[in-house]
Amino acid sequence: MNIQAEKTAVIKALEQTNDEALIKAIQQIIEYSIKRDEEYLGIGIDDYNKELDDAYARVKGGNFISHEDAVKRIKACRSKGE
Repeated sequence: MNIQAEKTAVIKALEQTNDEALIKAIQQIIEYSIKRDEEYLGIGIDDYNKELDDAYARVKGGNFISHEDAVKRIKACRSKGE
């Protein structure tokens, strides 16, 4: 499924209707979806996207550890009893 194509199709369909009840129902569905996502994430979508952008910038800047190094660190902590 191409989500952008689907969104474009929905927008075109909305532009062709004058059914207020349908438009209000769709608005409520979208608002519910946004609220549900925010509750699930524990933060708003804008803050979530900022966190993703910040993480991506850290990775691009070389500020990360490899999976292999993470496993080594975990094993070292376990062997120390931490």
